[in-house]
Amino acid sequence: MILAPFISLAIPFLDIADPPPIQVPPMPAGASRVELSTGLGVVTDMGWETDLALVGGGYLLGWPDGSVEPRGTMWTRLSCTHYTLDDSEMMHDRFWIGPFVRGEIGTELWGRYDFSPGSLARVGTDFGYRFETTTLVSGAISLGYGVIRDFRDTKTHHGLKLQLDLMFR
Repeated sequence: MILAPFISLAIPFLDIADPPPIQVPPMPAGASRVELSTGLGVVTDMGWETDLALVGGGYLLGWPDGSVEPRGTMWTRLSCTHYTLDDSEMMHDRFWIGPFVRGEIGTELWGRYDFSPGSLARVGTDFGYRFETTTLVSGAISLGYGVIRDFRDTKTHHGLKLQLDLMFR
């Protein structure tokens, strides 16, 4: 078992479950997001990685009049990833590469309702493939499904997600 700090950059190409980082209405015409997370993970020799992270999401909101506005959110995330041992391998005693399945839970600390821990909660699962880019960096592409519950306006957002990430571990 290895205790390993990490930094991860994620680019969600599609995340239908993700609500706008502002209270609506008005509804933006579109939004794009990039995530930067940091935390601590436990990597086992049995193909498991468990990570606890602080996640910052940077958004660009596009409005119907053509204007663009930057916004941000801050989340916590606990994820557990399993790599199939027959098709995967541990690299440099730091991270696994190969096919994986992952589950995650988290809560928003700051964002849609300013500072309001627990106002939104996220549960998700995905599967994908992690590959080595350099000795300390891995990349992954994943496809999954997420559910976000907004406890203030009692709405649930859910849908597919497709993302690419780079992890420095």
